[in-house]
Amino acid sequence: MFKFRFLPLIGALLLLSGGFGAGAWWHGTRPKVSREGSGSSSRGREREPLAVRVVKVEPKMLEERIVAAGTVRASERVEIQTEIAGRVLTIGFQEGQPVRKGAILVKLDDVELRAGLERIVQRRRLADLRVERLRPLREGGFANLQDFDGAVTEAAVQKAEEEVVRAQLAKTTLVAPFDGIIGLRNISVGAVVSSSTRFATIESLDPVNVDFFLAERHAHRIQVGQPVRFSVAGDAREYEAEVFAIEPKVDEGTRTLLVRARGRNPDLALRTGSLARVVWIARSTLDALMVPAPSLVMGSDGADLMVVKEGVAERRRVRVGTRREADIEILEGIRSGDQVIVAGAHQVRPGAPVKVLKN
Repeated sequence: MFKFRFLPLIGALLLLSGGFGAGAWWHGTRPKVSREGSGSSSRGREREPLAVRVVKVEPKMLEERIVAAGTVRASERVEIQTEIAGRVLTIGFQEGQPVRKGAILVKLDDVELRAGLERIVQRRRLADLRVERLRPLREGGFANLQDFDGAVTEAAVQKAEEEVVRAQLAKTTLVAPFDGIIGLRNISVGAVVSSSTRFATIESLDPVNVDFFLAERHAHRIQVGQPVRFSVAGDAREYEAEVFAIEPKVDEGTRTLLVRARGRNPDLALRTGSLARVVWIARSTLDALMVPAPSLVMGSDGADLMVVKEGVAERRRVRVGTRREADIEILEGIRSGDQVIVAGAHQVRPGAPVKVLKN
């Protein structure tokens, strides 16, 4: 009776131990083909060439253009002012019109100066007459030396005073110092003026100067005699000029260098003060090696290009030159005929096989 009570329990234990054994046997003997097959497939994908697009490097013409903002200025500019006070008698110019060198612009009243000049002239004549009378007497020993010397000195003083008044008379007539365009006048006939009164401004507009600033790094490259081109707003034409003066000092505040160019303005269309867009061709070459900007791989220690050589990607350290919007000049690191990776340069690794896609 006792034996039959434990038979169900013993059977359950036997079934449980048989199940664990079978599981262990299956775990140890199941095939591993699927895992090994997955690894082989992954390694196959790694060896598959990466599709890239390339560009063949060929020599091209390159102009390194430096664009700067400038200002049109007159080659000669003078504010018309008098050196003496007086009343304006006549005005001999039309506002905004051309004037010729030596043309009378303003005439001041000179009545008092002319009267004073006449008085001095008479005194000088009297002094000269006295000298002429005393000279033979002095030579004959009948005239005092002191009297003769006094007469000579008086004649010299009167002559000097006459020259002073004549110089003041000349200042009552203001003439144009050069050919140019005269601006708006600030005086009227009958006005009493002084040496601080500005009558008008005269400017020479052919040729004109163009002042512009260049960055400090270009200071050693710009030279007198180099050509520049410039344009102004509202005028579709492009004017030519030539650098003729360079400021010797770099501005400490802006770190820029002031350059002055001069160009023709035959129809006087250019106006002083106009904003000019100046273009300076700093360098021109026919054999520049240019690559598209996206092909350049920038790193913390420099720039690289990925080049395809015999179906394998190769990293090249390069030295960059002129940068433009779409492409970049390469000075060192590649040669004409190299195939530079454009699309996929950032994904491919050096030594990896690549497949060049047709454009």
